[in-house]
Formats: sequence, C-alpha cells, structure tokens
Amino acid sequence: MGLCGAKRVLLSESTKETLTEFFAEIDKNGDKVVSKEEAMKFWGARFAKVNMQNFFAEVDEDRNDAITEEEFLAFWQQVLDQGYEESEILEELENMRQGDAWKKWVKDNKKTAEVEFFEVRNSQSSAEDGTVRLSRRDSKS
Repeated sequence: MGLCGAKRVLLSESTKETLTEFFAEIDKNGDKVVSKEEAMKFWGARFAKVNMQNFFAEVDEDRNDAITEEEFLAFWQQVLDQGYEESEILEELENMRQGDAWKKWVKDNKKTAEVEFFEVRNSQSSAEDGTVRLSRRDSKS
C-alpha cells in the first residue's frame, strides 16, 4: 500500500521490460544473477569498483554478493514507491548506458528529490553532507 492509504502504483509492463533488458546487459552470462565481477565489467573504466560497490549496497537486499533479477526489479519498484516517475527511472537507465555512475535515490523529509552522488575520493568542494541537489529538470517539487 502506498502513502496515506493511496493505491500503490506498480511498474508498468513496458518499464519492467526495459529494466529486464538493462539487467541482462549487466548479467553477461545470462544466469539471472549479477555478480560483482559482472557489475565491474559493465562499468568498465568508469570507476567500476565504486559503481559496483554502490550498486550492491543499494540493490543486494539479502547481502549475498549477488543481485537477482527479482531484487533489481524490487529496487526500482521501491524507487517508484518513493514518488519518482517511471520516466525518471528510464532516464536514469539511459544515463547509465551512456556511462553515468550508479546513483542513490533518496527523499528528504521535505519530499524533495535528491540523488546522492558517491564520491570516488573525499572532496572539500562537494556539499557538506556529500549530496548534490538535482536540477529543476530532475527534481520533484
């Protein structure tokens, strides 16, 4: 059930299909389970270890160092349940296909959207709390 008794919105079949296709891009051996090695290969030279660690921290619900297709779909359902739109999820998938890093989707207490960017190194120039506010285009207000 959603917030305040509202009916829960489920991922559409079209979005599930896109998510499943994306999962298959990471799951190179086709066993419906993504290993840490497969995740590192997917991100390649684009901070592979950091992306893999962040991906597993968010999606590997049972902490067994393997992400099933079911865990992956459940993660994105949780993102939708937080109030994000399917279009935002699909945009994020496309961004990752184009080389973007894995991002953590969070909602703050004021219900504004943030994406927490995982830093490869500590940086004094980043925001004090380590998060970056989304642009108006990306944020829900």
